[in-house]
Amino acid sequence: MEGEAPSLLTFTPVEYLPAGKVAADADLRTKVANAGIRELMRRTGLHQHTIETIRDGKPVRRTTLQRITVAIESREPEGRLRRSRV
Repeated sequence: MEGEAPSLLTFTPVEYLPAGKVAADADLRTKVANAGIRELMRRTGLHQHTIETIRDGKPVRRTTLQRITVAIESREPEGRLRRSRV
């Protein structure tokens, strides 16, 4: 193929992260326990058993752990979770 750009002939593979599960560290588990399961359920949309799994240090999906982390980080200084205003 004359006149074609040589960059069309090069191939760069895409690297994906492993699909495995991760467990929460001790600090996050303590924060989850102090925040309260019901409040975290409202904030994240996760089920009670999923939050208990995180609190117990068992492996969960990365995205699930990220949702909990975001909810915990959005806490106000006095320790209460901020309510989202709609």
